[in-house]
Amino acid sequence: MPGFQVNLGEQLFRDPSSLSLDEVLAQLNEWPDDATCATQESDGEVLYWNAPVEEVIAGRRRAGTSDMLREIGLGAQIHVAYLNLDDPVVAADWESAVSVHPRLRKSGYQTEERLGCLIITGTLSLREMTQLVEQQPDGHLMDQDLARRLKASMVIGSQCSLDQLRASLPAVDSALLVDLPDGAREWLESGERGVSSETMFEVFTGIPLEQDRDHPQDLDDFRRCRLLLEQVPAFVEKLPLMAELSPQWAGLVSRWDLICIAMDAETPNWRPSGVGGPVGEACRLIQEAISDMGALG
Repeated sequence: MPGFQVNLGEQLFRDPSSLSLDEVLAQLNEWPDDATCATQESDGEVLYWNAPVEEVIAGRRRAGTSDMLREIGLGAQIHVAYLNLDDPVVAADWESAVSVHPRLRKSGYQTEERLGCLIITGTLSLREMTQLVEQQPDGHLMDQDLARRLKASMVIGSQCSLDQLRASLPAVDSALLVDLPDGAREWLESGERGVSSETMFEVFTGIPLEQDRDHPQDLDDFRRCRLLLEQVPAFVEKLPLMAELSPQWAGLVSRWDLICIAMDAETPNWRPSGVGGPVGEACRLIQEAISDMGALG
């Protein structure tokens, strides 16, 4: 990335795994002139950048999806800024964090209670996030889908409260729902939704859901797409339409049945219980479809 220095200065901080990057920087108490953010390598070296923060985060994100992941940074350092990226599963595996200069950080976060759910907006540190979660009653859950739909950092509540909050959200203009097939309205109101499944719904119905379009990135995304097709059987015959959207979708559609077979064999209880970790044939087929067709595109 030309136009800025990768490293304005460096400090070697021993035993880096014992502290978060923010805690390391607090002890060093030193920021070079013009620095925008800092990162830390696995040997404890702190690197200061004067690049735009989003450029540094994007670079770390690219590294986090490649073999560089094993070489850079610290597993404990997952900055809260990563929580709003498209793939939080991948984000949680990154071994490097970006700490933004205090002068550039947004001020605090806000909380709101709605229908028994705690809605957090704004920017909060990893420590603040942990404290908020620990303060919640036993059995309360975080709902990433609701957080995305509400443009919030986190949404926490009991399963009953989360269901009530989800049902209270407006779906789309009721005039657009008249000709929807069986199950589609119910999916809009209470179905498990993600970016890729909402993309399918938009393509199949022409109804915009006000979100960026994307393909499934992992088994959790693929699971939500399968749930949509099961809840709205009329959509099954429309699946080939997704192949026209992008090379990645084309690769996934061509392998759809194979992925479903592998997923059913590896995680037969995927409908109510989710799909667990990323390891398995179904996951391999998804990544193969995305990478092979993405290279062609």
